[in-house]
Amino acid sequence: STDNHFLLDRQTTMYYKVQVFIPKENAQAFKDTLADHGMATEGNYEYCFFNSEGEGQFKPVGEANPHIGQIGDIETVNELKIEFMIPGSQMTCVQKIIEANHP
Repeated sequence: STDNHFLLDRQTTMYYKVQVFIPKENAQAFKDTLADHGMATEGNYEYCFFNSEGEGQFKPVGEANPHIGQIGDIETVNELKIEFMIPGSQMTCVQKIIEANHP
């Protein structure tokens, strides 16, 4: 049937692609939390994430409170970029989940 060709809900008019960079060792638990809250669903599919592996780099300054690294030092971390789609109605919820669960 042609219904299998439409993964996203045809009734929703506005979708957003969310991209989150996270240390590789924290990625699985983070995705589990997102999925447990109904994020990253597409039609009849759940846990719809795309992962890109890479090396992130940052330097905490000022009043930063780094999970990894020290103020003033350049830090390099093995990270995943996690991408997923959400309907516009989930924007506030996903922001709260990310703020509460990102290391």
